[in-house]
Amino acid sequence: MRKIYQSAPDVPQAIANKAIEIIERQFAANGVRRAEELPEESKVRLLRELQAFFASEFPPNVRGEKKAARYSLGFFASVLNWCRGLFSKDDSEEN
Repeated sequence: MRKIYQSAPDVPQAIANKAIEIIERQFAANGVRRAEELPEESKVRLLRELQAFFASEFPPNVRGEKKAARYSLGFFASVLNWCRGLFSKDDSEEN
């Protein structure tokens, strides 16, 4: 899986694969190929499912309870922001 930011630490491939499976399952359930084609309810469901997945996969210290040696809270926040960006519509694309 390609990193969003080169400065971000590596995510284990197994975690990335599970996240992709979650996304693909939601797309298939809704019959779409892109996140922007999802209905609003499905976008919210997907975002919450991804947030719960990442919260369960990363140790408590990554979620901000303690400092992490391998991961950082900034990385986790970047992943969540990226996920939110998938679901936000850019007004400039609609015009």
